[in-house]
Amino acid sequence: MQMNSTEAMACEEVRDLLYLFITNELEEEFHSVCDHLVHCRECRKAMAEHVKLSGSLRNAVRASDLRYYSRNN
Repeated sequence: MQMNSTEAMACEEVRDLLYLFITNELEEEFHSVCDHLVHCRECRKAMAEHVKLSGSLRNAVRASDLRYYSRNN
């Protein structure tokens, strides 16, 4: 998905890329996503939900790993 700097991204495109954006895995579209987020409250809200969910999943995995290792060591 190559875009020139004058093309604005649609919300659907940005939301498809949010996971890659918050995990710092986005390259080509990084600046386009940033520009969109500056102007789009709904996509910022969606990003906040991704961040919250990502943190919850990370914490659940850590807790699960700790229980596994404490039972098996």
